[in-house]
Amino acid sequence: NHPSLISFHLPKATTVSMKIYSSTGQLVSRIFENQKFDSGNHRISQDVSGLSAGIYFVKMQTGENESI
Repeated sequence: NHPSLISFHLPKATTVSMKIYSSTGQLVSRIFENQKFDSGNHRISQDVSGLSAGIYFVKMQTGENESI
């Protein structure tokens, strides 16, 4: 597995938590929790070499929103 690139945009500065879940809903990795980010575009490179081949979901939470 190659590193995965995760891109996201924040309209304003906020704290962000990002986690990886398996297709069965099991938490498999915490990328970061309550990390402060400025507004704007961001790109995170995540090493996924420790994960088995398969489908995974990234859940991103801010103080106001959450998306998968």
